[in-house]
Amino acid sequence: MQANLSKIIPPGNKAGIMYVLYHDDLDGYMSAAIIKRLVDFAPVVEAVFIKVQYHQPCPLNDIELDENDFVYIVDFSYDKETILSLRQKVK
Repeated sequence: MQANLSKIIPPGNKAGIMYVLYHDDLDGYMSAAIIKRLVDFAPVVEAVFIKVQYHQPCPLNDIELDENDFVYIVDFSYDKETILSLRQKVK
């Protein structure tokens, strides 16, 4: 099996760290596992997987993000302000 990350990392972009925030429950684990499997087949980026839970602050607030980093949130959602704040920092 050959994976193609071009659908999640646009071609021509310098790849930074891929942060994957996933809900700390069974379907969140499965969502993260799918992304991990894709990254394992096409290891072009460093991937960091972080469990998240509702009513807790975004863990990326405490991390200095680079504009070349990517953030994927699977099986979870933050409020609009948090999403917009992340969007200003990363791709």
